[in-house]
Amino acid sequence: MGAIVAFALVAAGADLVASDLPLVARVDGRTFVLPCLTRPLALRDDDQQSLAARGAWLVPTPIPFGPLSSRPGGVQSPLEPPSTRHLLGTDD
Repeated sequence: MGAIVAFALVAAGADLVASDLPLVARVDGRTFVLPCLTRPLALRDDDQQSLAARGAWLVPTPIPFGPLSSRPGGVQSPLEPPSTRHLLGTDD
């Protein structure tokens, strides 16, 4: 029963763990709180990598890639084995 509850909590908070947008960000003089959940229009073309480059600061999610990010930041990298950055490795 405890495992089912744990899986349900992880599923409910998935966007707080792995998202293409950060938890909090200050970009262009505006502070966005939980843009990973609210998906503001001002950040619709951005991901954590582009916001880190142009934003004043941000609080990233533990896994900075969203479920649809096959090539985060537009970078095409070769397949890699598991590492500290990609816990399960990379693939298409």
